[in-house]
Amino acid sequence: MAFGAIKMCASDSYEETGIQKDSWGLMRFWVNGKNIFRYKNNVPAESYHWNLSHIASWFSERIGIIMAAEPFPLLVKGKNSIELMEQCEKFDSEDSDEYDRWHEIRFEWNEKHGFIAERDGSLLPMTYFRKVKDQIEIAWDNRDLYDNQNVEFFYLVGVELIDAEVFYKVILDFLNSFFKTFEHAYPKEIAKYKSMLQGLHN
Repeated sequence: MAFGAIKMCASDSYEETGIQKDSWGLMRFWVNGKNIFRYKNNVPAESYHWNLSHIASWFSERIGIIMAAEPFPLLVKGKNSIELMEQCEKFDSEDSDEYDRWHEIRFEWNEKHGFIAERDGSLLPMTYFRKVKDQIEIAWDNRDLYDNQNVEFFYLVGVELIDAEVFYKVILDFLNSFFKTFEHAYPKEIAKYKSMLQGLHN
């Protein structure tokens, strides 16, 4: 697993400023030889192209949660995150409180483990991260995702298992590189990211 060809480039945003504008860039996310960020959108093959600060923020806040290997919070069966979430969506109840609570828990798990929570208008794939024993399961399901934008991901559905320590090191290397790049120009923002990261390990 690796991040690849991460590069900053001129922002095509007309409104953003600060670290969001300056961290605009292109990123590839390699999982066992597959760049799961790769898609087509009426142009030659693209990869994730947005504010890399969103990726840094998401991992700063959630890497500790992912590494903690907490059990799935709802009583459903599935071989991986995709199947678990699909089973969750089938739940129904005549009790409105029970129904609301079930889907609130599903939403909370997705916020903690699902990349899509941080897409902020970008073409980020529907990807889940969870720890399974001593490995990190990376599962993605991009079927029918962004259909109205004529977006087609090269890797529609997949599940890969990565050694947990390798995953952790790759993510920390990315975060530390991001921090080093922007800590001089944006000390408050980087301090916030570092605080989120450290807080999960206290």
